[in-house]
Amino acid sequence: MACYESFAEIYDRFMDDVPYDRWRDHLLSIFKEYGIRSGLVAELGCGTGNMTERMAASGYDMTGIDRSTDMLQIAQEKQIRRLLSRESATDSEEKTETAQILYLCQDMRSFELYGTMAGIYAVCDAMNYLLAEEDLLTVLRLVNNYLDPGGVFVFDLVSEAAYRKMGERTIADCRDIGAFIWQNEFDETRRINHYDLEMFIREDAGELAVESSAESSSGKEQGTEEKRDAAGEGREERAYFRRHEEHVTRAYPVDRVICLIKESGLAFEKVLDAETMGEISDRTQRYYFVAREIAKAGSKNTASFRRWK
Repeated sequence: MACYESFAEIYDRFMDDVPYDRWRDHLLSIFKEYGIRSGLVAELGCGTGNMTERMAASGYDMTGIDRSTDMLQIAQEKQIRRLLSRESATDSEEKTETAQILYLCQDMRSFELYGTMAGIYAVCDAMNYLLAEEDLLTVLRLVNNYLDPGGVFVFDLVSEAAYRKMGERTIADCRDIGAFIWQNEFDETRRINHYDLEMFIREDAGELAVESSAESSSGKEQGTEEKRDAAGEGREERAYFRRHEEHVTRAYPVDRVICLIKESGLAFEKVLDAETMGEISDRTQRYYFVAREIAKAGSKNTASFRRWK
């Protein structure tokens, strides 16, 4: 099963501890350092649009790219709610300018845009899902192609140290809308991290419909949960659906990533510790790589695309 199809239904509820606001501030700091205070910006692996929405609210004309239709559907629903909320505001209420985000269902290894961007970024481990160096190089070359002259690409990578720290372990979490069991293992020789995600999602957690027992052959199983009230009277049965996903990611040595950045035609600018925004160390858990477009600087034929609204 493709990643983040079943998990999309409950992703935001179980990922509520992700520091999106801090990550946004980091991106804003880097972009503004290179003079990118507005304009067209694209996010690779945008998922349910948590960062995309934040960057749009910060004044950027955003495009979100993800290969999961389920994640993009949730992202689009967020945007619709935001736009409707603005439209329903009364005259006495302040109506702030609300940008419309363009969402594209594409694989980052073959994404296509209508023109160039002032900035492109990928966060939340998106680039770790590229398991082959050839794929990472392909994405870097595509980014280079779609950046404005002097445009900036920022992406994070979970470090090998972080994967080693996670190691072989099982994580479980239970919420009102369901539960998941995460079984993790890291192959240090191949630098490959693998985890199986077993989910039990309440029927009404999202837009899931009741499915027939005939679908159990596809790996979907149905169970029930019984709850009694405080007085012990009455019983409520709730249907749960079982889902399974397999996630495989890769850790990349910093030196090798820098070489691939340069091979793609981008200029390597710097690598930062994503927690401290300072120099990296052997304890760094997540890196920010910053690269810049340099080949189009003298071109007169390249112009940013402003999409029609």
